Amino acid sequence: MDNSEEAVSKGIERIREARLHGKIIYRKKNTMSVKLETGRVKSASRNENIQYAVSILSNGRIGQTRGNRIQEIPAMIEKAVALTRVGQDAYFRAWPEPQESTPVRFYSQSTGNMDMSDLKGALNTCVDIIRGFDSNLHIEGEAYVTHRDTICATTGGVFSIERKNDWTIWVIAQRTHHDDILMTGDMRKWGDRNEYFDPEQMVNSIITDIELAHTTVSITSGRWDVLLHPNIVGAFIQPLVIGINGLNVEKGSSPLKGRIGERILADTITITDNPHIDFSPGARMIDTDGVPTRKHALFKKGVLQKYLYDLNTAGLAGTEPTGNVACCPYYPVMEAGEHSFKDLVNNIDRGIYIKQLLGFGQSNLINGDYCSNIGLGYLIERGEIKGRVKNTMISGNIYEQLKNAVILSKDTDYAGYMPYLLFENGIVATS
Repeated sequence: MDNSEEAVSKGIERIREARLHGKIIYRKKNTMSVKLETGRVKSASRNENIQYAVSILSNGRIGQTRGNRIQEIPAMIEKAVALTRVGQDAYFRAWPEPQESTPVRFYSQSTGNMDMSDLKGALNTCVDIIRGFDSNLHIEGEAYVTHRDTICATTGGVFSIERKNDWTIWVIAQRTHHDDILMTGDMRKWGDRNEYFDPEQMVNSIITDIELAHTTVSITSGRWDVLLHPNIVGAFIQPLVIGINGLNVEKGSSPLKGRIGERILADTITITDNPHIDFSPGARMIDTDGVPTRKHALFKKGVLQKYLYDLNTAGLAGTEPTGNVACCPYYPVMEAGEHSFKDLVNNIDRGIYIKQLLGFGQSNLINGDYCSNIGLGYLIERGEIKGRVKNTMISGNIYEQLKNAVILSKDTDYAGYMPYLLFENGIVATS
């Protein structure tokens, strides 16, 4: 047992000796990073971050403290005890005993073997291909590998040690011509160094974006068919994520309250939260209360299946916890459709293809309302992408726009997370 494990174990024993209920979450993160600036590798660094959180349950309230020096855990426990007098209300009596959980792979040796030269090589590949396409493009990017050690220990008997690593690459290319700025990019993140680690394929998608924007075209305000790229479908369905959040349901602020079993979306839409995909960014075996995670069907053929609860919110609702931290999904996956991206475009008589949105999260998402600038979008006419649209906004209500005539592609993002999504009657405004 290393120093951190011993310190956490002793901390839990100290809480038990005081006849209290509590938990300690310890996290240690090491990051190796290489950054691109103006198309050149400008920095390479390594850093380490340590944090822990202590939670104490006493007299129906939770006191919480945080620190980064493990030798101060005893003092932080005492402070957490004091803070229970003014802490948040607790709707559970104790942290649960250990339960059976689904094994998930978090640590990849191939990722663990990566070094600075691998990261530099990936970024240099991106730069070489982009510069070969257009030497005048401004290029930014970063590649990094992160190793995380997490300890979850509770007085209920859970003592879990999770060692997880992953890699991330993102690259942005910018073209500036007078007062016109075109910016596009791509990002990938995964645990295992597998076929997803493909800088060349990433850059080819960036080049495709730029080629499609060969000309700027004008459009009129009105109702349009809208085709969303997989990279923004996850953001677009955020109102649904907010709506199934158990705390929002209990507060009465969710429009989905009391609607389980009702068809909310088009019958082409099935969304599942799956934290058991090996090496995925959302892979989890237990939540931060020691509750096992589960694969949950959220919407099945448009029908709402369930809400998500953490331990405390489940107590408030009088139901069982679903193992979801903060009542949020870990890795929502939308089931793909039957049509190719090319088929979808070919069947659009008048529409907009959107690759990037700007400011989407600033809208009244809890009700499903949104209004966002189109960061990168294209006009589609009679089955053909005609060129880039500028100074254009899209708005509407997610629940209304995703309830009828939604078509999904069989093509998805690199990890099969989201497909292309086509819906009718997007409200488009242009200057």
